[in-house]
Amino acid sequence: MARNRIGHKFLKCTDYFLGKAHKSALARGKRCHLENARHQPKKTKIEDEFQVLSCEDIRKELQSLGENPGPIDASNKDIYVRLLARKKLKTVDTDEQPRDVQHDLHAKSAAVAQLASPRPPLRHSLAPEAKRVPMPPKVKPTLAVPSTPPRSAQTVLYFEARGLTAATFTPFTDSGEVNLLMIRQYADYLCQRGVLNVFVNGTAGEGLTLTVSERKLVAEEWVKVAAGSPPCNMPGKVLMEDFLDAAQDRLPTLRGLKYSSPVLFDYGRCVIHSGGRYQILYGCDEQLIGALTLGCTGAIGSTYNFAGKLYNRLLAAFQKGDLETAKLEQRRSQAMVKAHNKYGDPSSVGKAIMKLQGLDVGPPRLPALPLSVENVKSLEKDLRDIGFFDWA
Repeated sequence: MARNRIGHKFLKCTDYFLGKAHKSALARGKRCHLENARHQPKKTKIEDEFQVLSCEDIRKELQSLGENPGPIDASNKDIYVRLLARKKLKTVDTDEQPRDVQHDLHAKSAAVAQLASPRPPLRHSLAPEAKRVPMPPKVKPTLAVPSTPPRSAQTVLYFEARGLTAATFTPFTDSGEVNLLMIRQYADYLCQRGVLNVFVNGTAGEGLTLTVSERKLVAEEWVKVAAGSPPCNMPGKVLMEDFLDAAQDRLPTLRGLKYSSPVLFDYGRCVIHSGGRYQILYGCDEQLIGALTLGCTGAIGSTYNFAGKLYNRLLAAFQKGDLETAKLEQRRSQAMVKAHNKYGDPSSVGKAIMKLQGLDVGPPRLPALPLSVENVKSLEKDLRDIGFFDWA
């Protein structure tokens, strides 16, 4: 009977703390939503301490921790402060950590010691949630509230990216550092050409040459500047129709694909899959008109960075039923892509073309190399010969 009472009290205590944590989590979520509609991360004490540092001091601290930050100023200082705080919390010793971090570590140590000590078994089995709650003496239990609800409770948000989506190049400084300061100017440049969606950190963005921290910084800055969410890419050589067949029941949150294969047969099958449930963004710029005839409503491509006006004219002509004009613009696109492909690495060539248009987003990152002076001159001549600077 005594053990039954102990188990009953333990369950009641657990329910109390779980209920309190749940209410607290709801209150925090509501307060966060009201204060910041974009759900910016809440500042910690250590971030407040780093806010007083100068931009140059933050840069030096990050470099000492193995990071390679780009230029830092008031517009992106908060992003680098959060990165520095995360790095510091991972590397400093316990004695050097802030008071609240030390308290968490002591609480975790006490919880582990309590769980490791022998205890008489309870006759009543505990719920899985109760088993995970540490109850060390004189230590307030800390509950980890899951940030992602169960699949059954998830709400699938509607997503659709219509028109052109630029597969953006990642801006770098001459020394190879990510240049976040260029992204706002980059966004303005795209908007002037009618390109209102972006796809960041992909192949054109040299994503595989970026560290995880750098990819996060680039994505955060684009979201901050453009207030958008780039779609996702799933590369592969299998038929995407077969992928959708397998995924429709297993991935309820799947909203679509970036389709970069030139096989229009498979593309057309994907567009009508499940009654048009998925948005299939087309990724072969040089044959966009073919995808439009099969029901394409949106496209992702690197040449939209510097030829957005051309492709928007193509889209407008197609929507009006003016196929002759649409075909003319597509032929111009194909001539441009042929000249583009002549000079090797897509990021190196694309960045060179953007510089010729007046926006310098820096060199590519190794192992890619910038075009030689001779190749830049040759590329410019090839583009002038087809009239690129008149109609792009």
